Amino acid sequence: MRSLFSGRDFYAPQTFLSEDGRRILIGWAGLPDTEKTHRNLSVANGWQHCLTLPRELTVKDGKVFQAPVRELKSLDWQSPDPNEMKGDGICGWSGRTVLLEVSGIAGGAQEIRFGKEGNALNIRAQDDLAEISFLDRDGRPSECGGGRGRRIGRLSGPIRELTVLADSSVIEVFINGGEMTFTTRIYLNKDERELSVSGPGTYSLSVI
Repeated sequence: MRSLFSGRDFYAPQTFLSEDGRRILIGWAGLPDTEKTHRNLSVANGWQHCLTLPRELTVKDGKVFQAPVRELKSLDWQSPDPNEMKGDGICGWSGRTVLLEVSGIAGGAQEIRFGKEGNALNIRAQDDLAEISFLDRDGRPSECGGGRGRRIGRLSGPIRELTVLADSSVIEVFINGGEMTFTTRIYLNKDERELSVSGPGTYSLSVI
């Protein structure tokens, strides 16, 4: 069995059984001893690292899938305030946790940006390739990544759907029901916390 996980900030996972028999995984959203490659900018504020979202593990066709626990859906999610929409499909998300679900991608070129042009995390999906990147158009690392660059993963077939959860310093991406996952820290100022979506998919956006 194998699990398609492409980092970048995921460490020391632990699993346990829920009362109803589900295998739940929780890890650290952060890595130790990374000063030579990337930095956790929260250290300047006296803290670093936190826990990932709890994930349900299932096995399908010899693969381990990781999906957010179903209890997540029972939280008080709401549609964004229309006043937070800034035109061209851009939504502000300062002070909120964001749940973005994109379906109907069918292998098309889909892009999601957290942050502003030139200082952002870009999530891209096309055909069977998925990418998270802190690099700008000239290949320079965005400040909000703390030195993080790009990670690319290949799935067994075309990318159909994405689920993305983001809060003030962590973004987690679940692809095709959890066949592949990405976890990364992100460090944006409050006025830089914007979200934009482009591509063929149909998206649903909720905040809490």
